[in-house]
Amino acid sequence: MIDTIPALSELMFEEIKGDFSSLWATNRLGDTLEIVTPYTDLYGDSIVVYLTVRNGNYIVSDGARIESVAIDQENINFSSRRTVHYYDMVNLFKVLETRNSDYGKTFCYKKTDRSELLSSIIYDMAHFQMAVLNAIYTQTLFSDDSPADIQFRYRVANMLKDKVNTQRNQSKKLRFYTNKYLRELSFLGGLTMEGSNEIWIGMSIYSRDANNLRESVRRAEFGFNHINETSWGLLVPVLRIGAIIDEIPQDLRTTGRAHMALTAMEKWQERFNVQTYAYEQLARKKDISFLVSGEDAA
Repeated sequence: MIDTIPALSELMFEEIKGDFSSLWATNRLGDTLEIVTPYTDLYGDSIVVYLTVRNGNYIVSDGARIESVAIDQENINFSSRRTVHYYDMVNLFKVLETRNSDYGKTFCYKKTDRSELLSSIIYDMAHFQMAVLNAIYTQTLFSDDSPADIQFRYRVANMLKDKVNTQRNQSKKLRFYTNKYLRELSFLGGLTMEGSNEIWIGMSIYSRDANNLRESVRRAEFGFNHINETSWGLLVPVLRIGAIIDEIPQDLRTTGRAHMALTAMEKWQERFNVQTYAYEQLARKKDISFLVSGEDAA
């Protein structure tokens, strides 16, 4: 039975990297191995996990980063567990906690005594951290939506509802729905058709100035990531995800902040298979059932 970090050979870590990709790095910190994963949070900082060995168990922790970040955000009370969906993530990834009295910090961790499961728990801890940290940042970054952003979101949602009501009168059997869960994640709502197992959910992207564009893109990425990382999406037989975007002024596209936001948007379009639609173009269409069916718009 192993009891020290030197038992983690370079070959073993190369095997772990091979399970994911080559974009991983490590640093030896005493008897702990710091693992820098290729995943990032909303600020673009790398997700880091810490691997050590205690009493014959491999232990992978967050190094108390979640608590540190939560405390840094003045409006977050980590001790009361009011971070967004924290318990959902703890239960989903089966994460444990321990309070280190020497350091006065709470560590989140997973453990195993089987080396062949190391890759799995490293993956879990990285994605657990990413989901919780992004939830904390979202509470801070997106707590005060701009009036223009809110107005555009309502305009898009009302446009969808009006078209659904018109199509229902024409026996299209299209339905619009929303719930607390989707609202918490800033989704517009969902569309479904009677007799179909396909569901569409969408986000609005307000883009008339660089700051709103950046915040909208970040908010959308968090929502898409949360749907992807939780079991919610698995409950839906066919889930389609979309984004409805306001017109982006041409002169805005050349600014550095807007360019970074558009680049980030391209990445989550590919990562989460998000179909994007221009608001004005969608508003001119009489039939929006193609959003649910996935068929090309006429």
